[in-house]
Parts: sequence; C-alpha cells; structure tokens
Amino acid sequence: MKKIFLFLFLLCNLLSVNAGELQRILASDTSTPTPDGCTKVVFVKGTTCSAIPSMIIKNASGETFELVAKDSNGAPYMYFIPNGKYTVVSMSNVKRCNTAKGELKNGDSFDVPSVGYFTLESKFETPVVEYAKSYGPYSMHYEQAIPPGYSKIIVDSSKDYINGVVSLKRLSDGNLYRILGSATYYQQWYYFIPKGDYQVVSVGSDYKTKINGFTAYQGFKVTFLDSGSVAFSK
Repeated sequence: MKKIFLFLFLLCNLLSVNAGELQRILASDTSTPTPDGCTKVVFVKGTTCSAIPSMIIKNASGETFELVAKDSNGAPYMYFIPNGKYTVVSMSNVKRCNTAKGELKNGDSFDVPSVGYFTLESKFETPVVEYAKSYGPYSMHYEQAIPPGYSKIIVDSSKDYINGVVSLKRLSDGNLYRILGSATYYQQWYYFIPKGDYQVVSVGSDYKTKINGFTAYQGFKVTFLDSGSVAFSK
C-alpha cells in the first residue's frame, strides 16, 4: 500500500511540473504531427534587437502558458496551442507584437486558430530597481538625530558640486541603497542607512569615488558602523 501511495505521489508531482507547458518545435520540422484540437502557431523574433521576447498567455480556464522566441538565427519556434480563447497576461522584451488579427498588447484577447502567427519586435527592457528606505540627504547645516540601528554617511562632493552616485547592497538582506553627490552649493550632506556590511553594486563612471577613504569599485565591500563617508571627485 505504501508503494502505491508513493507512486501516486510521484505521478502527481510529475504532472504538476509539466502542467501549463506547450509542445514546441522548430518551424523547419515537418514530421511532427499536430495534436488533435491544437493549432501550430509560429512565434517569430525580428532582427532589430538581440533581446529575446517572451509572452505569458492565459486560457479561458485561467491556465497560463509561456511563449519564448528563438534567436534570429535559423528557423523560429512553433507552438502547438489548444484551440480556444486566450488573454495576454504579460510581455517581456517586446516592443511590438503583430498577428494575423493585428497588434496585440497586454490585456488583449485573441483566438486560436484565427490568431495565425506571432511576429515580435524585441527590445531590452530596463530592469526596475527598488531602493530600500534611507534618510536624507540632509545638509551639514542641519543636525538630525541618528535613527536607532542606522549609520551616518557623510557625502563630500568637494568644491566641484559633483553629482556622483554609488549603489550599495546590504549583504544581510540584499536591500539596495543609493548615495548621491551634491550638485548644489552644499558641498557636503549626509544620509542615514542601516548599519552593516555592504557591497558596491555600481559606481558612476565619470568621477572618482571613495568610501571610508578607499577607492570604490564594483564588488568592493565595506562595513558601516556608527558612521561612514563617501567622496566624489574629478
């Protein structure tokens, strides 16, 4: 009996892994038969950009499927899509998507087989970077109480009012923080960010950047306790 339950458990897991997957072939494949109730739909990427476009679609029952394009070299992908009504849930790296029924956008609905084909112009999407909560910047003329658990980071832009930038990742939780130089008549200001160990994610390429007196570079690690410093210079 235990073996039967184990077999059923493994079978359910296998089915759940494959759920929502569409059979995919190359457009040059002429030997694979089209399953009953499905339509063979080509998903073609244009040549204007090297980014690989993809799309999430949803059928009338709420089941989702992912369509991913192939690079521009050689034959494109074709998907066997069950006939029916679908909605575009999301697109990634897609500038424009054309079909036999016109352009598709997020939230649009379409029918298979009448959709005919997908041809996509791709683009590189700028990733959305979310920065965690910091306090500042504050001018050095105004004394603010340090929040509990935070470090005071003094930013020095020298006399050139440099608008430098450095992005830091706190190693304990992965949160990102951004420190900016002063492009105003205030040559110095300060931030409060949580104490801890940090790693530099990026630095502005136009200026020299030092953190706690050391030259900063991508991957540089630094610890902020009660206070710290960031300096930008030409």
